[in-house]
Amino acid sequence: MPFYYMNTKSHYIMKHSLYLICCLLYLTMQDIHAQNTFEEYKKKREQDFNNYRNTKQKEFEEYRQKKNAEFAKYLAKKWEAFQAMKGSKPATYPKPVDPVVIPDTPDKQPEVTKIPIKDIIPAKPTPIQKSPVKLPPIQKNTPGQSKSKIIFLGTPCYITMDKQLKFTMDGTSEKEVSKIYEKLSASEYDAFFDDCAQVYQNLKLNGWAAFLFCRAVSEQFLGKGNEATLLQTYLLAQFGYDARLCSHGQKLYMLATTTEDVTRYYYINLNNKHYYLWDLTYQGEQVHTFRENMKDAIRPIDFDNPAEMQLTYDATPLRNITSKAYPGVKATAKVNKNLIEYYSQMPIFAGKPWDIYARQALETPCYRELIPQLQAAIQGKNETDAANMLLNWVQTGFEYKTDNEQFGFEKPFFKEEVIFYPYCDCEDRSILFSYLIKQLLHLDVVLLYYPGHLATAVRFNGNVNGDYILLDNKKYIICDPTYIGAEIGRSMPQYKTSSFDVLKTL
Repeated sequence: MPFYYMNTKSHYIMKHSLYLICCLLYLTMQDIHAQNTFEEYKKKREQDFNNYRNTKQKEFEEYRQKKNAEFAKYLAKKWEAFQAMKGSKPATYPKPVDPVVIPDTPDKQPEVTKIPIKDIIPAKPTPIQKSPVKLPPIQKNTPGQSKSKIIFLGTPCYITMDKQLKFTMDGTSEKEVSKIYEKLSASEYDAFFDDCAQVYQNLKLNGWAAFLFCRAVSEQFLGKGNEATLLQTYLLAQFGYDARLCSHGQKLYMLATTTEDVTRYYYINLNNKHYYLWDLTYQGEQVHTFRENMKDAIRPIDFDNPAEMQLTYDATPLRNITSKAYPGVKATAKVNKNLIEYYSQMPIFAGKPWDIYARQALETPCYRELIPQLQAAIQGKNETDAANMLLNWVQTGFEYKTDNEQFGFEKPFFKEEVIFYPYCDCEDRSILFSYLIKQLLHLDVVLLYYPGHLATAVRFNGNVNGDYILLDNKKYIICDPTYIGAEIGRSMPQYKTSSFDVLKTL
């Protein structure tokens, strides 16, 4: 190869190599410049957001302080006397001690009976009222040197509880309450309140959980007594709930309205509402309180969507549930122990409250574990076969025992509780079965309340033989999760001619 050619080739390679190096250097510099520009942009955006959040925080604190200072003056006025009425006792239902079991050799074709309806109770969604109260911008609630750790429903929360913020009360007079209320609205309590507001928002607490949280914080900070009652009431009102104080002698109590009537607690009638005294030790006849509450504190305590709360997940032991007639219909399930703890602290509702339990969704982790297993078990089956399989799974997969036997009082279950507790009775089974029918078969279902018994009726798409009711000119087939071994269309013999209430569910 000629020297000239080799020299030219080398020169060409070197020339283009230098060119490529220069290009790479240029691109690298451009990339560094772009990265620096992006970092600068990111910092600016973060700074802008922090400035915006700080501005909103300042506006919120100024608004809160002004609002509370105005209300503190109102509290100093003389409170009115109101008659306290004793709360109703929890309902008791004469349920059978043992479930009814179908004979081993029933008729192959069930007798078709139209069962008379006594009354129709429409579905009643909870009117959850959004509060116009402003809350601080949501941030993470994290540990800090000046923060105290509290465990609320198994969930760690971090609240600023400086010792200098503690207070004591000199009696329960209007002026004393006004003085403390004004003290709490001062800027020294901003960090304490902001931390409480962050927990309330981050955990997505409903009204009753907010009630429990405010009580837990107040009692850990101040101990049990008038001071904690005042602080708990103050916090709930800051979150927009219609909570207020009342006095009886030298003791303060919290009053609050609810979306559902409850039993056992004393209450007063004020502004055409029931305000419950949230202390079961109260045994008086008269309390003193005020007519107007703090501006924007208008929400009643609600009990809805508990499964959506962001509590720390602590799984209960895994439970195996298998159908006796259809061994292939089996599932394992567990639930959040902290959600069960929340349910155990709920009040007992008055009247016929089963729609409250029926409309609540199953918690997401349990849903994702349980529903696919049952869906796979009924895959390819027609709706009547699938319904029979699900019905038997509920009938025979859970052991029966009445609430009085298990707890000593009436306690309807939320769906997670049916899975957690070792026993359940008729209303628990009916509520769970109605949920499965809706989720897996997408069929309409209603609850049937006989005297002392709860069952269901399902509106199938096809023609199904058996006992039924006519509702809105549509045929609903009786399905009884407590009539052990009975298929769809069979009523318990003692209820075959009984009239009953129909409870529609959402």
